[in-house]
Amino acid sequence: MLCPSYQLNEASATSVTFIDEKTAKFYGGDEALLEVHGKVTLQNSVYKEGIIFSHRAEFEGSLYQLFIPLLKLSDVKRNIERLCKNMGGCLQPEEMEIKYEETDFGIKITWGGGC
Repeated sequence: MLCPSYQLNEASATSVTFIDEKTAKFYGGDEALLEVHGKVTLQNSVYKEGIIFSHRAEFEGSLYQLFIPLLKLSDVKRNIERLCKNMGGCLQPEEMEIKYEETDFGIKITWGGGC
């Protein structure tokens, strides 16, 4: 569940773990261990309210993506930015880069960090 205090209703959740050679090479270089450096986990949660939350975890990093339907960009920035800045892994909140994309159906927010 994304935010228990908002009492969202999760409709479905998936989690997939796989080994990616490109990711292993990025983190381990020529000494890469596929099982360690290349392990990637993708988790997706879809909520009845139309919200989609995705998380990609890899060796020393995480990428988060949140889709919120039918909100104005200014509303999203005001209400979500603090949450995103404090979910970035090893980065300090002031170092977190948050990207906003307006779509025809809502706002997509992407942020992440690594060690």
